[in-house]
Amino acid sequence: MRAWSWVIWAIAFGGCASVSLDEVSKQYYEGNPIRAYKLAKEGANLHQEEKNAQEDELLWQIQGGIIGFDLKDPQAKELFESAERRINTNEQSGILVSLFKNFEAILLNDAMMNYQGFLYEGVMINYYKALLSMSENNYADARVEFNRASDRQRRIKEYYEKEILKAQAIEQQAYKNKENKGSIENQRSEMNKILQTYSNLSKFSSLTGFINPMIDYVSGIFFMLEGDQSKAIDFFKESYGVSRSEIIKQDWQMLQKGGYKKKQTWVIIEDGKSPSKIEKRFNLPIYTGSALLNVVLALPDIKEGVDFANSYRVKGSRDYQAQKISSLTPLVWNEFNKQIPFIITRGVISTTTKALIAYGAQQATKGVGWFEVFMALGGVIYTTATTRADLRIPILMPNGFFVARIENAQGEYKIFANEREIAKINFSQKCDNKQNLCIDKNHIIYVRNAQKNIFNQVIYSK
Repeated sequence: MRAWSWVIWAIAFGGCASVSLDEVSKQYYEGNPIRAYKLAKEGANLHQEEKNAQEDELLWQIQGGIIGFDLKDPQAKELFESAERRINTNEQSGILVSLFKNFEAILLNDAMMNYQGFLYEGVMINYYKALLSMSENNYADARVEFNRASDRQRRIKEYYEKEILKAQAIEQQAYKNKENKGSIENQRSEMNKILQTYSNLSKFSSLTGFINPMIDYVSGIFFMLEGDQSKAIDFFKESYGVSRSEIIKQDWQMLQKGGYKKKQTWVIIEDGKSPSKIEKRFNLPIYTGSALLNVVLALPDIKEGVDFANSYRVKGSRDYQAQKISSLTPLVWNEFNKQIPFIITRGVISTTTKALIAYGAQQATKGVGWFEVFMALGGVIYTTATTRADLRIPILMPNGFFVARIENAQGEYKIFANEREIAKINFSQKCDNKQNLCIDKNHIIYVRNAQKNIFNQVIYSK
């Protein structure tokens, strides 16, 4: 009896998040980004030994790095590097395999486990590290990070092919576990029914796979400006093959002809709010042999990302229309589509096992007076506390990626999101500060439309 009570009460009161995703999101998009940064750094818990890591640290290191980059804070680099180390560790351990590590983990709510992340998050970390390195004039590191980002996204498909085979083998062992045997076998049809409700995920499968063409395109621009023609052509070719964007084709063709004769400025724009997670609930019948239990299974689903503007223009002595290169939504949905069958299986095994534990504890204490009441109350708290879907996901990444290219000319240019002016650029012969861009240099300007808050900075000038 003591064993049952310990399990119920320990799990029921364990695993509370210290930093609110909703609060950080609200501050970043609608309020005070400095406040959002402070909260994210609290959750990131830098300098903590990895063996003592809290479950959400990776999530907050990613988001803290993004805000830090937007605010031009030097600590952004440290946050990204710590996040990358954890992503690498999770990749090596197995993102899907971790769902079935041991029986004790099955008893935990997914949100109480260490955040594993998606592989696209690692790609974006290296991409942001490349942009950050460029902004610091550290072009050698930028080169390394662009190559790492490209390599990461090309390995995602192969990674999941291997990981799925490993996870399936471990999944079968979970089925055979004596605590799960019998009742779990009756749940296979329920799992299939649940999986069918996620059929909308497949609508993006044929679009971009796991490749974000924006990353390859910006990599190509960087290598072109650094004089590495063959590398730039490779990146342009890869990016155009996915995006089919005319602006990429133009840069590719100009590079093959020897490059631009006049200096150019590329405005790379990030728009919107990346996909988030929502909770779906299902009724799950569980047969004990002597009774039928009806319990609730909570699972995550992906909510499509939000666009803040669908058109970007740069207006000055000439007008330039930005072209949309990619969206993060298909990438997130495609990767979630690989994970959800195993998330469902783990959820069913976990929910069934916990329900049987609670039922067994109640049956064992029948007629024991106050202890029966204690266990019944504990069972209710235990079930309520553990019936929650894991809704953790970075929510500060953009949804849409746009690029405009400007031929440098004297004067002021304004950047518009739909009809809203969000930033200005001024080209001048006098370029002793970042308020004025040199006409005789190539530039890359980064703009982030975070709804109320707009961030922009010159990340390349040479």
